[in-house]
Amino acid sequence: MGAILRKCRVHCRLSQHEVAATLGVSQSTYSAWESDKCTPKSSYLPALAATLRTSVPELLSAGKPALIGAGESLLTPASALYLTTLQEKEQLEQEIHQLRAQVLWLTMYVEIMRTLSTLL
Repeated sequence: MGAILRKCRVHCRLSQHEVAATLGVSQSTYSAWESDKCTPKSSYLPALAATLRTSVPELLSAGKPALIGAGESLLTPASALYLTTLQEKEQLEQEIHQLRAQVLWLTMYVEIMRTLSTLL
């Protein structure tokens, strides 16, 4: 898959950093995909295909990718909705993680304040 990712990215005139940023992964993660050190999770494939203007089957194939023009899309309305929903889900999961960290910090702060109040 790495060779196909690289060919598509170069054809689209994108850097590894640009593709990685679009997908919400680090540049080193995307680089590992292109060098076949690992493969992307299936949840990334629709966005990856859309970013690289190809299809998921082409990404998964060993053949030459069928690239499409800049203004075209292989995503059906249902696929586009799924992709949007998936991106929103990932964003909400990140927000939940941040809120949990804040709750943990506030809980520790309250415990420290309670301890200090008993000492005074």
